[in-house]
Amino acid sequence: MVIIIIISRWCLIEMYMCVCNAINMKKVQEAKEDGIRDAQLVFKRCGVEPGCGQCTLEMNQYLQDAEKSRNTLKVA
Repeated sequence: MVIIIIISRWCLIEMYMCVCNAINMKKVQEAKEDGIRDAQLVFKRCGVEPGCGQCTLEMNQYLQDAEKSRNTLKVA
């Protein structure tokens, strides 16, 4: 069980969300933990501009899923 967790965390860190700017999931996750819910703010935090823009929708969805989960827990 521990090995699976270590491997999955390693994969999460190494997977790229934005290839144009080499923004990996670790950077996006750190931004998410700091309350960032918009891809444009992730780019700004990383000191880059969006390249092709194909990652923006997926990044926004990933960032906003945390907010939806948090709101659901508050209602319940």
